[in-house]
Amino acid sequence: MPKQSDRQRLLREVGDILAVGALDEEDNEILMLNESDEEAVRLLFSDTNEANELLQLVQSSCYLVDRERAVKSTVFDADAFRCYTSDHRFRDMTRMDRNTFERVVGEIKNHRIFQNNSYCGQAAVWKPLAVAIGRFANYGTGASLSGSERLWGIAKGTVDDYTNRVVMALNDLSGRYVRRPTPEERRRSSRHMASLGFRGCVGFIDGTTIPLAQKPGKDGECFFLSETAL
Repeated sequence: MPKQSDRQRLLREVGDILAVGALDEEDNEILMLNESDEEAVRLLFSDTNEANELLQLVQSSCYLVDRERAVKSTVFDADAFRCYTSDHRFRDMTRMDRNTFERVVGEIKNHRIFQNNSYCGQAAVWKPLAVAIGRFANYGTGASLSGSERLWGIAKGTVDDYTNRVVMALNDLSGRYVRRPTPEERRRSSRHMASLGFRGCVGFIDGTTIPLAQKPGKDGECFFLSETAL
């Protein structure tokens, strides 16, 4: 059974009170009431009015208590992260060098998922990309929403949104980069491989360029990294 929030339970209870009040109001139009009954009805209507006010109050907000806002980071801004972070730390955080990272940013920055056409613009594309890549390269607690929340100073929901947007943008690039070579490209590759002593070879497979914490569930045997730790 789905777990109900405190707000949902309160709305249900208030709804029950109003339903009972509505039924009693219909009965009062039919039955003759004595003095004691009229007093009980006045008390009931008073409770119903309070229930109506409570219902309007609860429905006016999504939360019963004030939310604790995540402390926003002032350290990981564009200058500090992209310009002043050391190459070693940058690669450790993004699993790629700075030039490759900037190239990926350039490829996806104009994707529709990063355009909301509102006065409150989205974060610069480099940040969702860095957050998502950091999660791709980890698993378990290393890829948890809480870990990214603490590292980047953003809320858990934002971590999830960033990851989903980056995945969508990268998937839409697959048609450009993941395809079979044309006949001319195969001939050119074959000539190049022949010059290296591999006559008749039309291609080769290298390890993954981004170290993954664990192999994918589908075709996992095709993903490997022969390089030493980057």
